[in-house]
Amino acid sequence: MTRAIELSIMASSTNPVAEIRAVLAEFEAAQQVPVRVNVQVMKWDTAWAELVKMALYRHGPDVSEVGLTWSANLTAMDALRPFTPAECDSFGGAGAFVSALWNSEVSAPLQPRWSIPWNAHTYVLCYRRDLVERTGLNGAHAFDTTAHLTETLAHLRASGVELPIIVPTSSVYVRDNLHLLASWVWGHGGHFLSPDGQRTLFLSPEALTGIRAYFNLYRYLPPATHELGVDEAYRLFLEGYAAVAIISAPHLSRYFHFHEIEAATVVRENLVTVPLPGVPYVGGSNLVIWKHVTADRLPAALKLVRYLTGRHAQLLFGQRSGIPPARIDALSDPFFVGEPFQAVAQALQTGRSYQSLERWGVVEEKLVAALANIRSAVLAQPKIDLDEFIVQQLKPVARKLDLILGG
Repeated sequence: MTRAIELSIMASSTNPVAEIRAVLAEFEAAQQVPVRVNVQVMKWDTAWAELVKMALYRHGPDVSEVGLTWSANLTAMDALRPFTPAECDSFGGAGAFVSALWNSEVSAPLQPRWSIPWNAHTYVLCYRRDLVERTGLNGAHAFDTTAHLTETLAHLRASGVELPIIVPTSSVYVRDNLHLLASWVWGHGGHFLSPDGQRTLFLSPEALTGIRAYFNLYRYLPPATHELGVDEAYRLFLEGYAAVAIISAPHLSRYFHFHEIEAATVVRENLVTVPLPGVPYVGGSNLVIWKHVTADRLPAALKLVRYLTGRHAQLLFGQRSGIPPARIDALSDPFFVGEPFQAVAQALQTGRSYQSLERWGVVEEKLVAALANIRSAVLAQPKIDLDEFIVQQLKPVARKLDLILGG
């Protein structure tokens, strides 16, 4: 008799069901007792509400993919089954995974963990070598700091490049604002929250310097680019109209491995990718086992997590989806080595994640909304007093969040 186990995943790629089924087929075939893994796909914008229902009603999948910072909330709801130190060791332990992902969940050495890293996410900066060299700049240093990036964009514009940089600008692309901006904030020595998570720090001089430097990038975008979706924006780079683009790791795979949009020859021949200046943002997702999993289903759930977080499955899924794996040994595979992907592994291993705090979701929600207002204002009024407007938007957010976090 075949035993069924339920797995929920996020819709993070083009064809998530086909991609995960190719990975699960090997797992199912290797089990002595026949197992069928049933897959449920969730959308990122509605997944949190669905997961909260599962936590409240103690019913749903056995294993779930959750956002990197979500497990703290689910743990506070007493909804997750902890992983023991011995189980963590059997998955490879801290040394097997990208440290920013493993360390995003604060756990004492002998205490259980509530989630195991599965997928990684980051952004890289792509540029045209030929256009940068035409300005006389040294490509090795043109993008290594936020100040150098700003100078390089000014040189590119002065050399006649009409579109020095491109990023998606559609109003639906607002959450990435925070993730991208994090590199600038951290790179200038700023932080979003205090170490104990009880007060905001994004109005500190260091954080404000980073926020201002990030939003200055939008002043290089002409009006025709002010409401572009992801593929629309990146097409301008791939077809040779833009000199620089900030692209997520999965989209890098879609364009340069899977050729969903064909890059012009001049772009392919001159493509260079580097980590974002500052401290790269590292995001991703983890796997959790729900507390409602019964004793007879738990062994299969643990086996599934062990398999999915192993090198073979991580690499197999990464090659099919283009999503970087969370394991360091999988990132060393030729698929993720060499141009244009070497910057992805470098960013993941040198970057930083948000700390998984119970109230981070509220912080993120408030910040994303305020940052969307700032971006809209900069695009509509390139000469706006950015320092004043940033403080005007963020001060009430900080006041509200300090009350919530410190309460």
